[in-house]
Amino acid sequence: APTVSRSPSWSTDVKAARSGKRYARAHWSYPRWTFKLQYEFMRSGSFQEVESLLGFFNQHGGDYDTWLFRDPDARLATRVQFGTGDGVTTSWQLLRNIGGFLEPVKEVDGAVTAYANGSVTTATVDVHTGLITFAAAPAVGAVMDASFAYFQRCRFNRSNLETERFLADLWKGQVEFSTEK
Repeated sequence: APTVSRSPSWSTDVKAARSGKRYARAHWSYPRWTFKLQYEFMRSGSFQEVESLLGFFNQHGGDYDTWLFRDPDARLATRVQFGTGDGVTTSWQLLRNIGGFLEPVKEVDGAVTAYANGSVTTATVDVHTGLITFAAAPAVGAVMDASFAYFQRCRFNRSNLETERFLADLWKGQVEFSTEK
């Protein structure tokens, strides 16, 4: 299995006044996540593991096309609150909770269990936008939450991929990609 690292990055301008006071302006409301997968060894007896990695990279034209990543460590949202009923609104954005920080989910993986005030309720979900819609507006004050699995839409960070054979039948390499907004 590869070694995985992940890091959030933000787009922020920070300026300092002559007095020394700093002023900051955030351009994004949620981060872009960068993943690095380091393969310390891949067997090349049949060249299958190396070939699979290279094939996937080439199918997407390096950093040309996006693809869906199922993060083995962060792919489930369990009872994450996404809204409070106001008697009018019928659609909300699904969210994931990362240590108390709520971030929109746009690519849903399978069924969504929606709740209104703790009771399972019926709703439709657009699996490519993460918008959840109810046939009728939930009651004023109704707490809306959901449980679901999700993907992250990603793109490779470079147009080239380097693999290295370091022993007769062993290869290593690194893949870096980031989420799309």
